[in-house]
Amino acid sequence: MNLPKAPTHSLALERSFARTRSTIRRGFSLLEVLVAVTIIAILAALVVPRVYNQVFKAKSTAAKTGATAVANALKIYLAQNGVRTLPSDFELEVLADGSDPLLEKNALKDPWGNPWGLRVPGEGRDFDVLSFGADGQPGGEGDNEDLIHN
Repeated sequence: MNLPKAPTHSLALERSFARTRSTIRRGFSLLEVLVAVTIIAILAALVVPRVYNQVFKAKSTAAKTGATAVANALKIYLAQNGVRTLPSDFELEVLADGSDPLLEKNALKDPWGNPWGLRVPGEGRDFDVLSFGADGQPGGEGDNEDLIHN
């Protein structure tokens, strides 16, 4: 009695599926994850300080520019009002008041959101417009350094 032969194509399919299953990966090994995290940490350690320094430089430059703009508005105020020197109790808000203000209200704060400082008399001039830096307090270094108009 002759029994029918099993089709050979099913055996070939079974081998093909076996190969495919062995090549499928389910995820990353712990070593691969640790290597990727280490690379990211090294890149972050190199990039973050440089970005932070650039942000500080940008705010410093903006503070000096803003202080100079306020100082120029003060000079215009003095000329318009025929005043030679500022009184020691002068308030910078006067520059943003009235129907034709010399400054906008938002120009009365430095890049860190602190109000501009005004020193009358200034160091070698009639007045100094200054930013007290990130901490808003006189003195300091780095982010907290005082910046005076040009």
